[in-house]
Amino acid sequence: MDELKREWSRLLASTNPKQRGLEFEAFIESLLRREHFNVERKVGRANGRQVDLFASLGGSHFMFEVKWKQKAADVNDIDNLRIRLSSAAPSVVGVLVSMNGFTRAVIERVATTANRPILLLTGDELEAVLYEGLTASRLFQQKLNRLTRHQQVSLDEVAPPLSSFNSAAPPSSLHLLLPDGTSIDYWEGEGGFDPVVFTIEQADVDWVVGGGNGVTLDIELGIYDQDELLLIIQKLSHLGWVSKAGAWSISQSHISWIGLESSTLVRHLAGWTERYAGRPMHHTEQVVYADVCDNGFYSLVADVFVHEGRGVRNCRLSFQLTGIPLDLGPLQSLVETFGDVSPPFFRPRSDRAVATARTSAPHAPHAALALVVERIEGANQTTEDWVVGVVLPDPGEEFPVGSRPDLGISSEPPRTWLCRLKSWHPFSEPREYQYEVARSASTSDAYALEVMVDWANPDEYLDDDVPPMGY
Repeated sequence: MDELKREWSRLLASTNPKQRGLEFEAFIESLLRREHFNVERKVGRANGRQVDLFASLGGSHFMFEVKWKQKAADVNDIDNLRIRLSSAAPSVVGVLVSMNGFTRAVIERVATTANRPILLLTGDELEAVLYEGLTASRLFQQKLNRLTRHQQVSLDEVAPPLSSFNSAAPPSSLHLLLPDGTSIDYWEGEGGFDPVVFTIEQADVDWVVGGGNGVTLDIELGIYDQDELLLIIQKLSHLGWVSKAGAWSISQSHISWIGLESSTLVRHLAGWTERYAGRPMHHTEQVVYADVCDNGFYSLVADVFVHEGRGVRNCRLSFQLTGIPLDLGPLQSLVETFGDVSPPFFRPRSDRAVATARTSAPHAPHAALALVVERIEGANQTTEDWVVGVVLPDPGEEFPVGSRPDLGISSEPPRTWLCRLKSWHPFSEPREYQYEVARSASTSDAYALEVMVDWANPDEYLDDDVPPMGY
């Protein structure tokens, strides 16, 4: 970015208009490439006219006309770009870049022809991308949303950069401990790309009075780098949709990192180089986060590039709700903040959201590999660590093999499973555990797996006068 800023300063100081115009195109190309756009310069001819730049990112395609003139761009400039657009695919969006702005006639022409959108980009907005933390992709999405939904042209109305949002996650209330008391943020799995997370609290959208199976809302978000992915989690937190029920996984072909709560996910996405220290890297890692929300639950899934750019592709939110909410404001806020690649809509679910499997018979007990601990206040202002969940070895065939596809588990299940503990106990009083039931809540992209276990041989521990704590 520093190199782009230096080039920008050099362009502003240039006194050679012709050379500056050519270098301005090269500058726009470099700015787009920095955000992982695929860019071609001077590509072919559209209706006999050469195209300055053609850029693509995800499923979005843009045709650029770049102008640095002494005066504002006029209707001839917009008409020339529209002629080029007329021979392009309908999905291609025009972008007219003018260092010195646009005449009123241009703005009115663009607003009244929003069915074939052309975005207007000024020099001041380019400076916002360079110096104010705004991304070009988000700026384009913001302009496109305003134009296509409201037939209004957004000019020099840059929204505050997403980084101005407050810290996302609430303070962590759960802690992951090894049996010896060592604190860890995650445990490691053997890898693979099954989109499964283990949670200790699950919402069931089917558990309502009345018929039907709830509704689905899938949103393909217009974000393309890790910073914006982290800020989605912040936005979800501001909406009240980040909780201690949040669970996550980051998966490579050969290793997975699995944890609880959004704060640890944010920390270890940002600190990705530490996770990979001395390890081989596949070019992409799959991120899955699942949590509860008002009247349902959701998953956030994205592919993140494993290199310094930390580009993001295929970022999707999938909400599973008991029904269509009367207040759509929170969902609309998400779309307006981050953009949507295609218009989202509600769809009725054709099946139940939650699949259930029970163990076939009592099996040998398991010792915990790690424990999920919550600090609970007791009498006389004392606190005690209570075990509310455990990480256990793979149950093997304790659950019927035929139930695994419904749970989202492949033919090669994870070697360790995070489980919700039916009856809590103090961390200072170790137990062994047996599997009881597994429930998998599915979204369009992922599975949130809640596995219930309880103490093995509970009669050895129970005091008839003190009932166990638990869910």
